[in-house]
Parts: sequence; structure tokens; C-alpha cells
Amino acid sequence: EEKKFSDAVAPYNTYFYSGEINFKVNNTQSVIARLKEEYTDGKQDEFDGLTVEYPSWWFNARASNTEPLLRLTIEAKTKEILEEKQKEFEIKIKGA
Repeated sequence: EEKKFSDAVAPYNTYFYSGEINFKVNNTQSVIARLKEEYTDGKQDEFDGLTVEYPSWWFNARASNTEPLLRLTIEAKTKEILEEKQKEFEIKIKGA
């Protein structure tokens, strides 16, 4: 078929994606450590920053290698969950 690739894979995109959200923070490692403590009820992985998975959403928080930024990505099964989690993290990270 003569479709754009993005149109061809669109039916398989089942999650809502925040894209990379950048936060300027004083100490990225302390923010990540705090998030690790606050989200212990999810499945945690520290391969690239901190990734925490839940049945209907997940997030990854990591320090930028080149800038004084914390980079956050969130995916959720619904737009409502994504919006709720984006607000939640904005409050938690900006309040750090």
C-alpha cells in the first residue's frame, strides 16, 4: 500500500505518549532517588535512569548527559491517565 509509515503503524499505537518532558532541577540524582522511594509499588528498573511500570502506565526519569536537566517520559493506556500523571510529576519535580 502507498501509505506513510506513521499511518500504517497508527492502529498499533495503543498507548498515549508524553514525549520527552525536560525539567531544570538542581540535583537530578536526588530527584530520581525520591521518585524511586515514592513509586516502590511499581516494577522498577534502573538500566537507563529510573523506569517504573504499572498495569495502565509507566514512566522513565533520567538525567541528561549534556545539560542540567531531568528528562521524563510517560506512557499511559488512556489520555486521562497520561494527563493526570503529567500533572502529578510536574508538581513533584518542580517542588523538588
